[in-house]
Amino acid sequence: MGAFDWIGDVANNLLGVEGDVWVKRISRSSLDIEICQGEAVADQLTKTCALCVALNKTIFKNSNKPDYYHPNCKCKNIATTLDKVVLDFPMKKITGYLFVKQDKSAAMHSIGYTIEDADEIYNLIAENVSSKFMENQYILKSLNNHGQHIQINFSIAGKKSHFGNVYGCYCGAVVWPNGKIKIATPLILDEKENENEMVG
Repeated sequence: MGAFDWIGDVANNLLGVEGDVWVKRISRSSLDIEICQGEAVADQLTKTCALCVALNKTIFKNSNKPDYYHPNCKCKNIATTLDKVVLDFPMKKITGYLFVKQDKSAAMHSIGYTIEDADEIYNLIAENVSSKFMENQYILKSLNNHGQHIQINFSIAGKKSHFGNVYGCYCGAVVWPNGKIKIATPLILDEKENENEMVG
């Protein structure tokens, strides 16, 4: 690297890629959040901080990407394509968490869903996360050593005695490299949005 090559990196960080395209963030490190098994660490060899490792190879819309940079940051954004996301979403997030953990299970029952509806809920979450991310309908949340967290909002129709009601909810996820989305918290009911429907 030449003495003044860093100027191009600074310009890229400040100005970014033109247009509302998909961009991939590239670091000099070979490490990323997936290689680090979900907890990024600093790469001493390339002097890359843990948060840059956490963002390495992740893909976002240019208009809705993490703006994490620091002095001597070595990351660049490059225009790329993304045809679809790949979900890291094991069924046990539904059958072993959403319908097992007491507060989550109670929330699902409050809108008419039981564990017998696990496949339906799984597919609903998977379809919404995939489509809404591709439509740039995700909200950037915290960035930490566990990656760039996002929130995806969607609606779910009530069942049984709650049939006819529509409930706002959201999913918590983490963006991993190369278009992978790791589902962290599959479904949370939005209490503020649902306060009228939940009464009674």
